[in-house]
Amino acid sequence: MESGIEREQILMDRGQLPVTSLEFNQAMSDFKTMFPQTDEDVIEMVLRSNHGAVDVTIDQLLSMNIDSEKEKLRSQSETNSQNNDEV
Repeated sequence: MESGIEREQILMDRGQLPVTSLEFNQAMSDFKTMFPQTDEDVIEMVLRSNHGAVDVTIDQLLSMNIDSEKEKLRSQSETNSQNNDEV
């Protein structure tokens, strides 16, 4: 089963999905503001891999940030559990 991002990419490749594009430097500036915790090189890689497609880039960066936050919470939970076990 394909994800929403994969489905959008397929439609975009077929020319069936309207694509919102911005001038590269403007898009990079906007994405750095929207995703301040994400490394600039990662933002650029995602934007370039999507050929400047703003909507797909936003979806992928959001997904990456959600996964990162989940991992942080899991690590904190494990640390707290270990600290409680030591008491």
